[in-house]
Amino acid sequence: PACARAGRREEARRLLKEENAEQDERSSRGRAKEDGDQGYMEAEELLRAGRLEEARQALALAERNWAIAGMMNLGGRPFESAIDGLRAQIDAAAAAAEAQAQA
Repeated sequence: PACARAGRREEARRLLKEENAEQDERSSRGRAKEDGDQGYMEAEELLRAGRLEEARQALALAERNWAIAGMMNLGGRPFESAIDGLRAQIDAAAAAAEAQAQA
């Protein structure tokens, strides 16, 4: 009986440890999603301010965080589309600025 009880206690500890690890992973992924969202919004603001290189860096960080959070490759690929669209806007703004500088 004492041996069986010790075995059940050990099994309960193992299950609790696994559950805590899963919770930590979910929490970490949730933080990465939030960080990605914030980075994307920051990239939009930087684009509006004309700070294009910083916008590219913020967008790259957003993309990395969304990948960590498992947000890429979802049906319809909404996160990839958002990233591609904002990247195209940054590229267009950079091309316009370069053309204006050469004019």
